[in-house]
Amino acid sequence: MSQNKSLNLTKANFGVKGWAVCIYMFFIFFLNTSMNTGWQNCLSYYETTYGWDTTTLLSLVSVAQFIGIAACFITGRLASKYSPRMLSIIWGVVVTASCFCINLVHNIILFAILEMVAVMGQVVWAYTLNPIFVSTWFPRKKGVVMGIVTIGVPLGAGTTSKIMNWISATWGMNYCLYLCGLVGLIGLIFLLFVVRDTPEEAGCKPDNDDALTSEDVRRITAENNALAAKSPWTTGRMLKTKETYIIALCIGCCALFGGGFMGTNVLRMQSMGLEINTAANLMIFTALCACVASYLFGILDGKKGARVGMMGVMVTCILACGFSALANGLNSMPCLIIGLICGGGVIGGAANFLTSLVIEYWGTANFKRAYGVIYPIHQIPGSLGTLVIVQLATRLGSYSIAYIVMTVVEVVALVVFATLKNGDFVKKAEAKWAAEAK
Repeated sequence: MSQNKSLNLTKANFGVKGWAVCIYMFFIFFLNTSMNTGWQNCLSYYETTYGWDTTTLLSLVSVAQFIGIAACFITGRLASKYSPRMLSIIWGVVVTASCFCINLVHNIILFAILEMVAVMGQVVWAYTLNPIFVSTWFPRKKGVVMGIVTIGVPLGAGTTSKIMNWISATWGMNYCLYLCGLVGLIGLIFLLFVVRDTPEEAGCKPDNDDALTSEDVRRITAENNALAAKSPWTTGRMLKTKETYIIALCIGCCALFGGGFMGTNVLRMQSMGLEINTAANLMIFTALCACVASYLFGILDGKKGARVGMMGVMVTCILACGFSALANGLNSMPCLIIGLICGGGVIGGAANFLTSLVIEYWGTANFKRAYGVIYPIHQIPGSLGTLVIVQLATRLGSYSIAYIVMTVVEVVALVVFATLKNGDFVKKAEAKWAAEAK
């Protein structure tokens, strides 16, 4: 029997173990942004206590994220040969141990090493390995799954400051990173006792599709493993394919905006004259908008496909840039609110579609090879968001002009991405290589 063609791709009936895998991925996405956002809350303790320069320590976060591009590439290559679950456990132990040990360190060099290892590790854990579980467990329901699990991305960014402020008031600021360690520990527990590389290993079916028999599942798994073993999509071929760069860099431009938007939001709102508490509350408002948008874009993916959904995110991104420019240029609160809503939409949606689009175009069997190349390229602009917007605002004189520049960038990204009509280029390339091999 073939896969059920009438399967409802927007219905979140994943089964108990399928939901457990989703909850696991949610926690790891939450860990990613809670760590990236949380550093600014606790580093002042080390400056006050040890005299360490906060700017230097924060800069190391960006350095670690950039180094993480190489770590993502290497791990992606390893995941095509070894168990993604075991690689997740290894990176999970590294990240969790770093978060729990960093409070015990009183030497700035050792602290910096642990800081960079933790930041680099959580990027790999969340964005290189999580998507592999989506491709194996939910190859057809990828849209709604990504819409749900990536709610952890804005939720981590929006709530971490509040949680860490409570930890600081209760136990001390130096204990703030224990939050990230605790989330990492939860992820490891799921990996050890619930999550498996494939649904078959857990006694489940892909997409929880009841139309599949046990024999179907074994056959599909065997077919995918055989196709993956002889996948023609080598690293060299991926790098010679122009669609690799169109997908990676155009979606990466939305990640560029999203990272810079959340990373500078408080500063730009303060430049408009808003109090810090008001700015913090508006950050939570933005995160809540992003949570709703993540789910809605996931539904759009299930109904219309990843390309249409991603173009919707890009249009939302252009609106966010435009209204943000007007908000700072005119000191307009209504424009600020609309810009925050649209910005939340970008943050909630952009994280969904890279995974979904690669699954849709390359298929489950080729996913590990294709995604392992595309994601590191995507991270080149994606890791530079805060740096780019801060530098633009500083050098050009205002956040308003910075967002005008970003509007132009996002329009260009949308136009280029729109040239990608479908995934036929994958089949054409494979047919060409097969003919050349004869």
